[in-house]
Amino acid sequence: MSLEASSTIMYRGINGLVFFSRANQGLINIPEPRLNFIGRYPDLAASTNGIICCISMPVMKFTFQLCNPVSKDLVAISNPNRRLNIGLVFDPLNSPSHYMVVCPHTISGFMSSCDETFSQVYGFEVFSSRTGLWRESNAAVRIFNHSYPMKRSVFAGGKLYWRMPVDILWFDHKIDYAGHLRSPVKEKGEMRSHVEIGECRGELSYTTITNTDIEIWIVKAKKEFEFDWVKKYNIRLADILEKSEGLVIRRDEMRPLPFEWEGMVLFLVKAKRNGYIYTYYVKTGELKLFYKPEEMKVVPYFSYRSSLAPLPKLCG
Repeated sequence: MSLEASSTIMYRGINGLVFFSRANQGLINIPEPRLNFIGRYPDLAASTNGIICCISMPVMKFTFQLCNPVSKDLVAISNPNRRLNIGLVFDPLNSPSHYMVVCPHTISGFMSSCDETFSQVYGFEVFSSRTGLWRESNAAVRIFNHSYPMKRSVFAGGKLYWRMPVDILWFDHKIDYAGHLRSPVKEKGEMRSHVEIGECRGELSYTTITNTDIEIWIVKAKKEFEFDWVKKYNIRLADILEKSEGLVIRRDEMRPLPFEWEGMVLFLVKAKRNGYIYTYYVKTGELKLFYKPEEMKVVPYFSYRSSLAPLPKLCG
């Protein structure tokens, strides 16, 4: 039996996790969404290759809870510094007996007296299942803008990525090294809010909605620490709106979702208390109402690939 069964997108709803899959793919091995075996329902923090990481916040004690919702394997990890931004490394094909939890954090900040620019240095706390211990990584990154990583991380091509207001922070667990990428879309001093990152066929994807277009970019590695942005799709919003007769779509209420499925672009439209998720098929230009969330609030959307791979045991 294959280790990987189904690729979906999930978010935390009112009563638990909500899963939805691409229209032509059945939901296979999708777990019971309430995750009752965890106990008190925690906050969803990360998802990588079938393993979900949640943050549990009982009185006076923060913990990370890692689980495989299909097999119901569960392990609790201490969260001594109460980190909320995390990344999860798990590669069941190449390293099935090991996982890592990585937490970016601010080390220091500097204000230049010459041009009044602000920079911050980020470090990384790393937990390894091989040792059962936390350590401070040797990696450090200075970024010249006042920003902090968004909560949702993406594991793609062997690296962890976090989106920031302008940059994308990355960490390579194999060589304990980190860096940052500039956004492929030029900002004029403004924070771009309609942006989402994802993973498609092992590569980082970057989706943005501008005033006129939906743009999707893919990161291509040139050398070990050199990357190029390649524009994969450019979809005119005017073309989408032309096809939206009878659908609830307003340009100023559109929000991108992670680009995970080749040839399908997903976006969410807010409408009062409700929301609607649409798919646009790039090849045919077809627009469909894909899913209606049970509630409309700003929540992170995570990729989830159901897996029968067991959760590695803690050592140490």
